[in-house]
Amino acid sequence: MKLYIILLTTMLLMISCDEGNKNTVEKYSDTVVDKYKGTQQFGKQVDIQRLQEAITMFKSAEGRYPKDIAEITESTGIELDSNLYTYDPETGVLATKQ
Repeated sequence: MKLYIILLTTMLLMISCDEGNKNTVEKYSDTVVDKYKGTQQFGKQVDIQRLQEAITMFKSAEGRYPKDIAEITESTGIELDSNLYTYDPETGVLATKQ
């Protein structure tokens, strides 16, 4: 009986995924991908915020902002790719490149 229910469920699922319903599946897939990308962007913003706080703490301790991205990496231990970030040592502002 259990095997019959499993087979019936599997068949119904296969039928529901025919050409007419692919659009729904594709829409769901697109939504999942969009949410994932949004989560990645949020993670980058949180990382920037944490690094910005570390830069502020560096200034409090040293009396100046880090001179470049390499010094930020040295003080935080977080490897930053200078191709992905911009940094202004005058203001201490770190941002992602667009």
